[in-house]
Amino acid sequence: MKTVIATITALDGQEAFLAALLEKLAQQVRQEPGNEDFLVYQDSSKPACFTIVENYTDEAAFQAHINTPHCFSFNNALKTVAVGGKSTVEFFDSVGNPHFAHANVRGIDHVGLCVPDMEKATTFFAQAFGARIVYDVQSPRDPAMAGKAVENQLGIPEGAKITHMRLLRIGNGATLELFTFCDTAQRDAAALNDYGLNHLALYVDDIHQVATQMEAAGASLLSQVHPLAGVEESQNNAGVYGKAPWGTLIELITTPDGIDYAPETTIRRWKPSRSDADNSPVDNSNRSLEASAKLTEAGVIKMTMFLKRKQGMSHEAFVEHHSTRHATLFRQIPGVKDHVLRYIQTHPKGTDVIATDNAEYDGTAEIWFKSESSLQQVMESEFYQSTVYEDEKTFIDHDNTLIQIGSQLNIIQ
Repeated sequence: MKTVIATITALDGQEAFLAALLEKLAQQVRQEPGNEDFLVYQDSSKPACFTIVENYTDEAAFQAHINTPHCFSFNNALKTVAVGGKSTVEFFDSVGNPHFAHANVRGIDHVGLCVPDMEKATTFFAQAFGARIVYDVQSPRDPAMAGKAVENQLGIPEGAKITHMRLLRIGNGATLELFTFCDTAQRDAAALNDYGLNHLALYVDDIHQVATQMEAAGASLLSQVHPLAGVEESQNNAGVYGKAPWGTLIELITTPDGIDYAPETTIRRWKPSRSDADNSPVDNSNRSLEASAKLTEAGVIKMTMFLKRKQGMSHEAFVEHHSTRHATLFRQIPGVKDHVLRYIQTHPKGTDVIATDNAEYDGTAEIWFKSESSLQQVMESEFYQSTVYEDEKTFIDHDNTLIQIGSQLNIIQ
Protein backbone atom coordinates (compact mmCIF):
# COMPACT_ATOMS: atom_id res chain seq x y z
CA MET A 1 0.00 0.00 0.00
CA LYS A 2 1.27 3.44 -0.96
CA THR A 3 -0.04 6.26 1.23
CA VAL A 4 0.27 9.90 0.20
CA ILE A 5 -0.73 12.91 2.30
CA ALA A 6 -0.93 16.20 0.44
CA THR A 7 -1.59 19.64 1.93
CA ILE A 8 -2.76 22.68 -0.02
CA THR A 9 -3.43 26.24 1.14
CA ALA A 10 -5.74 28.32 -1.02
CA LEU A 11 -4.95 31.90 -1.94
CA ASP A 12 -7.26 34.53 -0.45
CA GLY A 13 -10.69 34.30 -2.07
CA GLN A 14 -9.92 30.99 -3.80
CA GLU A 15 -11.16 28.61 -1.07
CA ALA A 16 -14.44 27.78 -2.79
CA PHE A 17 -12.84 27.28 -6.19
CA LEU A 18 -10.14 25.01 -4.73
CA ALA A 19 -12.81 22.99 -2.91
CA ALA A 20 -14.66 22.54 -6.21
CA LEU A 21 -11.45 21.46 -7.96
CA LEU A 22 -10.76 18.92 -5.22
CA GLU A 23 -14.29 17.54 -5.40
CA LYS A 24 -13.94 17.01 -9.14
CA LEU A 25 -10.46 15.48 -8.75
CA ALA A 26 -11.71 13.09 -6.05
CA GLN A 27 -14.40 11.74 -8.39
CA GLN A 28 -11.81 11.16 -11.11
CA VAL A 29 -9.11 9.60 -8.91
CA ARG A 30 -11.54 7.18 -7.25
CA GLN A 31 -12.15 5.69 -10.68
CA GLU A 32 -8.48 4.83 -11.15
CA PRO A 33 -7.97 1.05 -10.85
CA GLY A 34 -5.02 1.45 -8.46
CA ASN A 35 -6.65 3.93 -6.08
CA GLU A 36 -7.97 2.62 -2.77
CA ASP A 37 -8.96 5.88 -1.04
CA PHE A 38 -8.99 9.58 -1.83
CA LEU A 39 -10.22 11.57 1.20
CA VAL A 40 -10.34 15.37 1.32
CA TYR A 41 -10.40 17.32 4.60
CA GLN A 42 -10.76 21.05 5.23
CA ASP A 43 -9.33 22.59 8.39
CA SER A 44 -12.29 23.98 10.38
CA SER A 45 -10.10 26.60 12.04
CA LYS A 46 -8.23 27.52 8.83
CA PRO A 47 -10.69 27.10 5.93
CA ALA A 48 -8.01 27.86 3.36
CA CYS A 49 -6.08 24.71 4.37
CA PHE A 50 -6.92 21.36 2.78
CA THR A 51 -5.43 17.93 3.51
CA ILE A 52 -5.81 15.00 1.12
CA VAL A 53 -5.15 11.40 2.22
CA GLU A 54 -4.56 9.07 -0.73
CA ASN A 55 -3.99 5.30 -0.76
CA TYR A 56 -2.76 3.37 -3.79
CA THR A 57 -2.22 -0.36 -4.21
CA ASP A 58 1.49 0.09 -4.91
CA GLU A 59 4.12 2.44 -6.31
CA ALA A 60 3.14 1.60 -9.89
CA ALA A 61 -0.45 2.64 -9.21
CA PHE A 62 0.74 5.96 -7.76
CA GLN A 63 2.97 6.60 -10.76
CA ALA A 64 0.05 5.86 -13.06
CA HIS A 65 -2.01 8.36 -11.04
CA ILE A 66 0.42 11.26 -11.34
CA ASN A 67 0.57 10.74 -15.11
CA THR A 68 -3.19 10.94 -15.68
CA PRO A 69 -4.63 13.92 -17.59
CA HIS A 70 -6.81 14.91 -14.62
CA CYS A 71 -3.78 15.01 -12.32
CA PHE A 72 -1.87 17.22 -14.79
CA SER A 73 -4.91 19.49 -15.13
CA PHE A 74 -5.34 19.80 -11.36
CA ASN A 75 -1.67 20.61 -10.75
CA ASN A 76 -1.76 23.26 -13.47
CA ALA A 77 -4.82 24.84 -11.85
CA LEU A 78 -2.99 25.01 -8.50
CA LYS A 79 -0.55 27.51 -9.99
CA THR A 80 -3.22 30.22 -9.81
CA VAL A 81 -5.27 29.19 -6.73
CA ALA A 82 -2.78 27.78 -4.19
CA VAL A 83 -0.11 29.36 -2.04
CA GLY A 84 3.22 28.55 -3.70
CA GLY A 85 1.35 27.31 -6.77
CA LYS A 86 1.42 23.67 -5.68
CA SER A 87 0.70 21.12 -2.96
CA THR A 88 3.10 19.77 -0.34
CA VAL A 89 3.32 15.98 -0.48
CA GLU A 90 4.55 13.38 2.03
CA PHE A 91 4.82 9.62 1.54
CA PHE A 92 4.12 6.88 4.11
CA ASP A 93 4.27 3.10 4.38
CA SER A 94 1.93 1.16 6.67
CA VAL A 95 3.47 -0.40 9.78
CA GLY A 96 1.94 -3.12 11.93
CA ASN A 97 -1.60 -2.99 10.55
CA PRO A 98 -3.35 -6.33 11.29
CA HIS A 99 -4.70 -8.45 8.43
CA PHE A 100 -6.97 -11.39 9.31
CA ALA A 101 -6.61 -13.42 6.11
CA HIS A 102 -4.01 -14.73 3.68
CA ALA A 103 -1.75 -12.02 2.29
CA ASN A 104 -3.56 -11.95 -1.07
CA VAL A 105 -7.09 -11.98 0.37
CA ARG A 106 -8.56 -8.59 1.32
CA GLY A 107 -12.04 -9.40 2.64
CA ILE A 108 -15.71 -9.64 1.66
CA ASP A 109 -16.36 -7.58 -1.48
CA HIS A 110 -20.12 -7.91 -1.90
CA VAL A 111 -23.21 -9.91 -0.97
CA GLY A 112 -25.66 -11.07 -3.65
CA LEU A 113 -29.44 -10.94 -3.31
CA CYS A 114 -32.13 -12.06 -5.73
CA VAL A 115 -35.18 -9.78 -5.57
CA PRO A 116 -38.57 -9.93 -7.31
CA ASP A 117 -38.63 -6.25 -8.38
CA MET A 118 -35.42 -4.24 -8.82
CA GLU A 119 -36.89 -0.76 -8.51
CA LYS A 120 -39.01 -1.62 -5.46
CA ALA A 121 -36.00 -3.29 -3.81
CA THR A 122 -33.80 -0.27 -4.59
CA THR A 123 -36.41 2.07 -3.15
CA PHE A 124 -36.68 -0.08 -0.01
CA PHE A 125 -32.93 -0.04 0.68
CA ALA A 126 -32.76 3.69 -0.10
CA GLN A 127 -35.65 4.64 2.17
CA ALA A 128 -34.75 2.26 5.00
CA PHE A 129 -30.97 2.69 5.09
CA GLY A 130 -29.95 5.47 2.67
CA ALA A 131 -28.50 3.07 0.09
CA ARG A 132 -27.03 4.56 -3.09
CA ILE A 133 -26.83 3.03 -6.54
CA VAL A 134 -23.27 2.34 -7.64
CA TYR A 135 -24.07 1.15 -11.18
CA ASP A 136 -26.11 -1.34 -13.17
CA VAL A 137 -24.14 -4.36 -14.36
CA GLN A 138 -27.01 -5.58 -16.51
CA SER A 139 -29.66 -3.17 -17.78
CA PRO A 140 -33.25 -4.37 -18.21
CA ARG A 141 -33.22 -2.70 -21.61
CA ASP A 142 -30.39 -4.93 -22.82
CA PRO A 143 -30.78 -8.55 -23.88
CA ALA A 144 -31.00 -10.78 -20.82
CA MET A 145 -27.89 -12.68 -19.69
CA ALA A 146 -28.60 -16.27 -20.64
CA GLY A 147 -27.24 -19.32 -22.41
CA LYS A 148 -24.98 -22.26 -21.65
CA ALA A 149 -21.91 -20.16 -20.82
CA VAL A 150 -23.84 -18.05 -18.29
CA GLU A 151 -25.48 -21.16 -16.82
CA ASN A 152 -22.10 -22.83 -16.36
CA GLN A 153 -20.34 -19.73 -15.00
CA LEU A 154 -23.04 -18.83 -12.47
CA GLY A 155 -24.57 -22.21 -11.71
CA ILE A 156 -28.12 -21.16 -12.64
CA PRO A 157 -30.76 -23.55 -14.04
CA GLU A 158 -31.10 -24.25 -17.74
CA GLY A 159 -33.15 -21.56 -19.45
CA ALA A 160 -32.88 -19.05 -16.59
CA LYS A 161 -32.33 -15.44 -17.64
CA ILE A 162 -30.83 -12.57 -15.65
CA THR A 163 -32.84 -9.49 -16.57
CA HIS A 164 -31.27 -6.88 -14.27
CA MET A 165 -28.18 -6.62 -12.05
CA ARG A 166 -27.46 -3.61 -9.83
CA LEU A 167 -24.89 -2.70 -7.18
CA LEU A 168 -25.90 -0.71 -4.09
CA ARG A 169 -23.70 0.85 -1.42
CA ILE A 170 -24.84 1.15 2.21
CA GLY A 171 -22.35 3.14 4.27
CA ASN A 172 -18.99 1.64 5.08
CA GLY A 173 -19.39 -2.05 4.28
CA ALA A 174 -19.64 -4.68 1.57
CA THR A 175 -21.55 -3.79 -1.60
CA LEU A 176 -24.98 -5.32 -2.27
CA GLU A 177 -25.44 -6.97 -5.66
CA LEU A 178 -29.11 -7.32 -6.61
CA PHE A 179 -30.42 -9.70 -9.30
CA THR A 180 -33.76 -10.21 -11.03
CA PHE A 181 -34.48 -13.37 -13.07
CA CYS A 182 -37.13 -14.64 -15.45
CA ASP A 183 -37.99 -18.01 -17.00
CA THR A 184 -36.96 -20.02 -13.94
CA ALA A 185 -38.54 -21.38 -10.78
CA GLN A 186 -37.78 -19.39 -7.63
CA ARG A 187 -38.17 -20.23 -3.93
CA ASP A 188 -39.16 -17.87 -1.16
CA ALA A 189 -36.39 -16.11 0.78
CA ALA A 190 -34.40 -18.32 3.17
CA ALA A 191 -35.12 -18.47 6.89
CA LEU A 192 -32.43 -18.42 9.56
CA ASN A 193 -32.48 -22.24 9.84
CA ASP A 194 -31.94 -22.83 6.11
CA TYR A 195 -28.59 -23.86 4.69
CA GLY A 196 -26.46 -21.21 2.99
CA LEU A 197 -26.63 -17.44 3.16
CA ASN A 198 -29.76 -16.44 5.01
CA HIS A 199 -29.61 -12.83 6.26
CA LEU A 200 -27.93 -9.44 6.08
CA ALA A 201 -26.84 -7.60 9.21
CA LEU A 202 -26.30 -3.84 9.37
CA TYR A 203 -24.47 -2.09 12.20
CA VAL A 204 -26.41 1.01 13.28
CA ASP A 205 -25.97 3.75 15.89
CA ASP A 206 -29.64 4.45 16.70
CA ILE A 207 -31.35 1.07 16.41
CA HIS A 208 -34.83 2.34 17.29
CA GLN A 209 -34.71 5.07 14.66
CA VAL A 210 -33.43 2.73 11.93
CA ALA A 211 -36.00 0.09 12.87
CA THR A 212 -38.71 2.72 12.44
CA GLN A 213 -37.26 3.74 9.05
CA MET A 214 -37.13 0.09 8.05
CA GLU A 215 -40.82 -0.43 8.89
CA ALA A 216 -41.78 2.79 7.10
CA ALA A 217 -40.02 1.50 3.98
CA GLY A 218 -42.14 -1.66 3.99
CA ALA A 219 -40.30 -4.14 6.21
CA SER A 220 -41.92 -6.11 9.02
CA LEU A 221 -40.06 -6.53 12.33
CA LEU A 222 -40.06 -9.99 13.88
CA SER A 223 -39.98 -8.57 17.42
CA GLN A 224 -39.23 -5.48 19.44
CA VAL A 225 -35.61 -4.34 19.74
CA HIS A 226 -34.05 -6.81 22.18
CA PRO A 227 -30.85 -7.25 24.23
CA LEU A 228 -27.98 -9.31 22.84
CA ALA A 229 -26.67 -12.48 24.46
CA GLY A 230 -23.43 -14.04 25.63
CA VAL A 231 -20.30 -11.94 25.31
CA GLU A 232 -22.34 -9.34 23.37
CA GLU A 233 -24.78 -8.73 26.24
CA SER A 234 -24.62 -5.28 27.83
CA GLN A 235 -27.04 -2.52 28.79
CA ASN A 236 -26.95 -0.61 25.49
CA ASN A 237 -26.12 -3.44 23.09
CA ALA A 238 -29.19 -4.52 21.11
CA GLY A 239 -30.51 -6.16 17.97
CA VAL A 240 -33.67 -6.89 15.99
CA TYR A 241 -34.59 -8.92 12.92
CA GLY A 242 -36.96 -7.81 10.19
CA LYS A 243 -38.12 -9.03 6.81
CA ALA A 244 -37.78 -7.00 3.62
CA PRO A 245 -40.97 -6.75 1.53
CA TRP A 246 -39.87 -9.80 -0.49
CA GLY A 247 -38.91 -11.80 2.61
CA THR A 248 -35.13 -11.47 3.01
CA LEU A 249 -34.07 -11.41 6.66
CA ILE A 250 -32.30 -8.20 7.68
CA GLU A 251 -30.77 -7.81 11.13
CA LEU A 252 -29.97 -4.52 12.85
CA ILE A 253 -27.27 -4.64 15.50
CA THR A 254 -25.57 -2.09 17.74
CA THR A 255 -22.83 -2.65 20.34
CA PRO A 256 -21.90 0.76 21.77
CA ASP A 257 -20.83 -0.90 25.03
CA GLY A 258 -18.36 -3.11 23.20
CA ILE A 259 -17.88 -6.88 23.38
CA ASP A 260 -16.69 -8.79 26.45
CA TYR A 261 -13.79 -10.51 24.69
CA ALA A 262 -11.80 -13.15 26.51
CA PRO A 263 -8.39 -11.82 27.64
CA GLU A 264 -6.53 -14.19 25.32
CA THR A 265 -8.49 -13.10 22.21
CA THR A 266 -6.38 -11.09 19.77
CA ILE A 267 -8.83 -10.86 16.85
CA ARG A 268 -11.76 -8.46 16.99
CA ARG A 269 -14.92 -8.64 14.89
CA TRP A 270 -15.06 -6.05 12.12
CA LYS A 271 -17.27 -3.02 12.68
CA PRO A 272 -17.97 -0.38 10.02
CA SER A 273 -16.41 2.95 10.90
CA ARG A 274 -18.65 5.93 11.42
CA SER A 275 -18.95 7.98 8.24
CA ASP A 276 -18.74 11.76 8.11
CA ALA A 277 -21.25 11.74 5.29
CA ASP A 278 -25.02 11.69 5.60
CA ASN A 279 -28.04 12.44 3.49
CA SER A 280 -28.98 15.59 5.40
CA PRO A 281 -28.95 18.94 3.64
CA VAL A 282 -25.66 20.77 4.09
CA ASP A 283 -25.47 24.54 4.34
CA ASN A 284 -22.97 25.51 1.66
CA SER A 285 -24.48 28.95 1.10
CA ASN A 286 -21.30 30.93 1.75
CA ARG A 287 -19.19 28.66 -0.41
CA SER A 288 -21.82 28.71 -3.15
CA LEU A 289 -21.91 32.51 -3.22
CA GLU A 290 -18.14 32.69 -3.48
CA ALA A 291 -18.16 30.18 -6.33
CA SER A 292 -21.12 31.80 -8.12
CA ALA A 293 -19.03 33.60 -10.70
CA LYS A 294 -17.11 30.43 -11.45
CA LEU A 295 -20.37 28.57 -12.08
CA THR A 296 -21.44 31.23 -14.57
CA GLU A 297 -18.12 30.99 -16.38
CA ALA A 298 -18.38 27.20 -16.45
CA GLY A 299 -21.70 27.29 -18.31
CA VAL A 300 -23.91 25.82 -15.62
CA ILE A 301 -27.45 25.16 -16.86
CA LYS A 302 -30.40 25.62 -14.51
CA MET A 303 -33.77 23.94 -14.88
CA THR A 304 -36.61 25.56 -12.91
CA MET A 305 -39.98 23.81 -12.71
CA PHE A 306 -43.26 25.21 -11.36
CA LEU A 307 -45.18 22.12 -10.27
CA LYS A 308 -48.89 21.37 -9.88
CA ARG A 309 -50.26 18.30 -8.12
CA LYS A 310 -52.41 15.72 -9.87
CA GLN A 311 -56.13 16.17 -9.61
CA GLY A 312 -57.58 14.54 -6.51
CA MET A 313 -54.33 14.78 -4.52
CA SER A 314 -54.00 17.07 -1.51
CA HIS A 315 -51.27 19.69 -1.32
CA GLU A 316 -49.94 18.03 1.85
CA ALA A 317 -49.71 14.63 0.14
CA PHE A 318 -47.94 16.28 -2.82
CA VAL A 319 -45.31 17.90 -0.57
CA GLU A 320 -44.75 14.65 1.35
CA HIS A 321 -44.26 12.64 -1.86
CA HIS A 322 -42.12 15.30 -3.54
CA SER A 323 -39.75 15.82 -0.60
CA THR A 324 -39.35 12.19 0.45
CA ARG A 325 -39.96 9.47 -2.12
CA HIS A 326 -39.28 11.53 -5.25
CA ALA A 327 -36.20 13.26 -3.81
CA THR A 328 -34.81 9.86 -2.81
CA LEU A 329 -35.37 8.43 -6.29
CA PHE A 330 -33.66 11.41 -7.96
CA ARG A 331 -30.60 10.94 -5.74
CA GLN A 332 -30.46 7.30 -6.88
CA ILE A 333 -29.87 8.15 -10.57
CA PRO A 334 -26.55 6.43 -11.38
CA GLY A 335 -23.74 9.00 -11.59
CA VAL A 336 -26.09 11.89 -10.76
CA LYS A 337 -23.39 13.72 -8.76
CA ASP A 338 -21.19 13.77 -11.85
CA HIS A 339 -23.79 15.92 -13.61
CA VAL A 340 -25.87 17.75 -10.98
CA LEU A 341 -24.40 20.44 -8.73
CA ARG A 342 -27.56 21.20 -6.77
CA TYR A 343 -31.19 20.08 -6.51
CA ILE A 344 -33.50 22.42 -4.57
CA GLN A 345 -37.18 21.96 -3.75
CA THR A 346 -39.37 24.85 -2.60
CA HIS A 347 -42.94 24.62 -1.31
CA PRO A 348 -45.31 27.58 -0.74
CA LYS A 349 -45.29 29.43 2.56
CA GLY A 350 -47.98 31.90 3.57
CA THR A 351 -46.92 35.53 3.87
CA ASP A 352 -48.54 38.95 4.13
CA VAL A 353 -45.43 40.81 2.96
CA ILE A 354 -46.17 40.65 -0.78
CA ALA A 355 -48.83 39.26 -3.08
CA THR A 356 -47.95 35.78 -4.37
CA ASP A 357 -49.15 33.13 -6.80
CA ASN A 358 -48.73 30.43 -4.19
CA ALA A 359 -52.21 29.08 -4.85
CA GLU A 360 -51.33 28.43 -8.49
CA TYR A 361 -48.53 25.95 -7.85
CA ASP A 362 -47.70 23.35 -5.21
CA GLY A 363 -43.96 23.81 -5.37
CA THR A 364 -40.88 24.36 -7.47
CA ALA A 365 -37.82 22.32 -8.26
CA GLU A 366 -34.51 23.88 -9.31
CA ILE A 367 -31.74 21.66 -10.67
CA TRP A 368 -28.26 22.94 -11.51
CA PHE A 369 -26.63 20.87 -14.26
CA LYS A 370 -22.91 21.18 -14.97
CA SER A 371 -23.60 21.59 -18.69
CA GLU A 372 -26.20 20.97 -21.39
CA SER A 373 -24.57 17.59 -21.91
CA SER A 374 -25.13 16.77 -18.23
CA LEU A 375 -28.78 17.81 -18.56
CA GLN A 376 -29.18 15.51 -21.54
CA GLN A 377 -27.41 12.55 -19.90
CA VAL A 378 -29.55 12.73 -16.74
CA MET A 379 -32.87 13.22 -18.52
CA GLU A 380 -32.16 10.47 -21.06
CA SER A 381 -30.74 8.00 -18.53
CA GLU A 382 -32.49 4.68 -18.17
CA PHE A 383 -33.15 5.15 -14.44
CA TYR A 384 -34.69 8.59 -14.93
CA GLN A 385 -36.94 7.40 -17.74
CA SER A 386 -38.01 4.11 -16.14
CA THR A 387 -38.21 5.16 -12.48
CA VAL A 388 -37.99 8.90 -11.73
CA TYR A 389 -40.22 10.05 -14.61
CA GLU A 390 -42.70 7.26 -13.96
CA ASP A 391 -42.86 8.39 -10.33
CA GLU A 392 -43.54 11.98 -11.47
CA LYS A 393 -46.66 10.74 -13.24
CA THR A 394 -48.11 9.57 -9.92
CA PHE A 395 -48.20 13.03 -8.28
CA ILE A 396 -47.36 15.80 -10.82
CA ASP A 397 -49.79 17.28 -13.33
CA HIS A 398 -47.34 17.48 -16.24
CA ASP A 399 -49.81 19.26 -18.54
CA ASN A 400 -49.95 22.25 -16.17
CA THR A 401 -46.32 22.30 -15.06
CA LEU A 402 -44.01 25.05 -16.33
CA ILE A 403 -40.34 24.38 -17.14
CA GLN A 404 -37.65 27.00 -17.77
CA ILE A 405 -34.06 26.27 -18.86
CA GLY A 406 -31.41 28.97 -18.61
CA SER A 407 -28.03 30.14 -17.38
CA GLN A 408 -27.46 32.38 -14.37
CA LEU A 409 -26.59 36.06 -14.35
CA ASN A 410 -25.02 37.23 -11.08
CA ILE A 411 -26.53 40.46 -9.77
CA ILE A 412 -25.51 40.29 -6.07
CA GLN A 413 -22.83 37.91 -4.78
